[in-house]
Amino acid sequence: MATLQLHNQMKMDVVMVPGSFIDVHMPSANGEYVKIYLYLLRALNHPNIPITVSHMADRFDLTEKDVIRALSYWEQLGLLRLSFTSDRILTDITMIDDGAVSQEPSSAEPVPPLPSSEEKVSYTETSNACPLPSSEKTIPPSAIQQKQSGISPNDLSSLSNDNAFSELLFLAQAYLKKTFRPTDCDILGYWYLQFNHSYEIIEYLLEYCVEQGNSSLKYLEAVALNWHSMGFTTVSEIKDYAAVRTKVTYAVMKSFGLSDRVPGTKEANYIQKWINTYGFSQEMIILACDKTIGITHNPSFEYADRILSSWKKSGVATPADVEKYDLEHQMKVNKKKAEGTKAQKPSNQFHNFEQRSTDYDQLVANYYGYRKS
Repeated sequence: MATLQLHNQMKMDVVMVPGSFIDVHMPSANGEYVKIYLYLLRALNHPNIPITVSHMADRFDLTEKDVIRALSYWEQLGLLRLSFTSDRILTDITMIDDGAVSQEPSSAEPVPPLPSSEEKVSYTETSNACPLPSSEKTIPPSAIQQKQSGISPNDLSSLSNDNAFSELLFLAQAYLKKTFRPTDCDILGYWYLQFNHSYEIIEYLLEYCVEQGNSSLKYLEAVALNWHSMGFTTVSEIKDYAAVRTKVTYAVMKSFGLSDRVPGTKEANYIQKWINTYGFSQEMIILACDKTIGITHNPSFEYADRILSSWKKSGVATPADVEKYDLEHQMKVNKKKAEGTKAQKPSNQFHNFEQRSTDYDQLVANYYGYRKS
């Protein structure tokens, strides 16, 4: 095949692109990431070009998270440095000359190895390094789960070559606002493997936990365990489940007159029990809550649980079933009352009247004005 000849007749300003970028980094990089990097190079010589995450997202029809992923990717390769405020707000982007990279194309993995678990790492506003998943010497909190699921330390260590997981580590530290220890990386790596290397599920897991106001890794593990036990394999399934649960939770709190706060742990467990264990619809759950208020005049999750439990045992599944169930229950109660009254009825018909206890002698004494002797 003939070699193509490239000629230049352009009379316009030029963007200088490092040869090492084209030879080494660009071939294996995501196309959207390349766009962001070239745009930053363009902006270096044009101060009037706006540099914000939102503008770049709009400019290239991406999401802001896509832009953040691109920036974190190039930072991990050492081509730029990001600076953040203490609240994890991006403030500066510093382009770095990659002079140490060979100009010859390389077939090796372009992403440099992350620090080993034995090295000390820091996560400051200008450095987002994260250690590799720990070695066999480190026992993470989920070690028992790992053993049960067949995930070995070698499986976790292999994630050091997974670019998607490296990005997840960066995002996780940013979302949770903490420096990850080797065991923390193991926890995230374990669930990444459990969900079949799904970047989207782990990213949504991080978002969900932060939105719930809890950035604890223990909470993250608990949520991930719940999703995995329910067999979720896609983000859409998880979102559908979360939407139903959120909707029911809001309706329950509103029915109980508690819409000004979120449910506590015990209350949330009750709601989850009614949805997942009992399998009741929102309509049935709210009906039980309304009955609870009507009977106890107080928002009692325990009493509502008793109602729903009795419905579950009796096969009550619809409001029509509830009406029939209540009618039968009332008939049984009335029958017991009638049988109880009949059992206490005296055999003498005159005893149907209430026996009077009037002291007639005292009445006579009062009338004549003397004391009863």
